Amino acid sequence: NYTLTLPPDDGISGQFLQTNGSGVTSWQTASGGIAFDGSTANGLLTYKDADEATVEANLTFDGSTLSIEADSNTTADALFIDCNSLTSGSALHIDVDDAEALVDVDIVNIQYDKSADNTGGNKVVKALNIELDDDATSNSGNTTMYGLHIDIDAANASGVQRHYGSYVDLSGGDTGDFSIGYYSNVEDGGVDFMATSSANALDKFKIATTTNGATTLTTFDADDALAHFEIAADGNITLDPAGTIALEANTTVTGDVITTGNIELGHAS
Repeated sequence: NYTLTLPPDDGISGQFLQTNGSGVTSWQTASGGIAFDGSTANGLLTYKDADEATVEANLTFDGSTLSIEADSNTTADALFIDCNSLTSGSALHIDVDDAEALVDVDIVNIQYDKSADNTGGNKVVKALNIELDDDATSNSGNTTMYGLHIDIDAANASGVQRHYGSYVDLSGGDTGDFSIGYYSNVEDGGVDFMATSSANALDKFKIATTTNGATTLTTFDADDALAHFEIAADGNITLDPAGTIALEANTTVTGDVITTGNIELGHAS
């Protein structure tokens, strides 16, 4: 049992609690201790050194591992960051300085293991869910949103530099429309896929799908009409339309034409 005696004055300004080696706790007055003056402190009480604690406005963790044990948490966010009106900072910033030559490291590792049998209904799991909403109603300037922005660079090309902007490996699921490496649903009139030239970003190739599944492949040369389209197949090329095949420009055939059906040839009027 311990008896704590309050300091003799009405307040405890300049006083701090101290427990000696015999387990006796008492109020002490000394510089460097925590002073309670009755005001409201907006900070976090943390360990300072061997005999002091301090109040920090910002928490700095200088340890090797910070673990959040939220095994019993089923409805709330295990880690919630409320960050409003950012100007130059980030809600989450990860800074990794790698001085190791031979490593296999994950900057961010998301591991999800499902063990319960799904006996009915739908179970949907999103490893990374990104939602960007512009709720402003009177925009007059340019607003650009990137759901995912990837920038990979190397100082030089010595050795073998392998860069994957996106690497997808799917297995074990149902095939057909149930295993999709990349899924795009873009408002009609937009572009589902665009590739630009590193020499001129205005030279591009686009794939756009619209109503009825109608799909257009477009090449564009900003300076001339040299955006050629070539299919280099190490095998056969099969065109199997439900309708017709239309050639809208002059066509030159440099090889043999072999057909098992009829070819109808016309001439320009």
